[in-house]
Amino acid sequence: MDTRELLSDAAEVASFAKFLQKLCWGLRWNEVEPRARQAWTERSPLRERLPWEHVRDFVRETWFLH
Repeated sequence: MDTRELLSDAAEVASFAKFLQKLCWGLRWNEVEPRARQAWTERSPLRERLPWEHVRDFVRETWFLH
């Protein structure tokens, strides 16, 4: 994986996390995670290369920071 691809992937995951925060504000992580997993698994263009198990911790940590 080259640097551009890595940065692009990181930006995609960060955008997904930000979208979740806007869409599901006020909910607890345990309420959001099943929906987030489903959305990532079904819709993300990166789902093959970066399965939910690889991005979950990042998305979870950003959830608690905001």
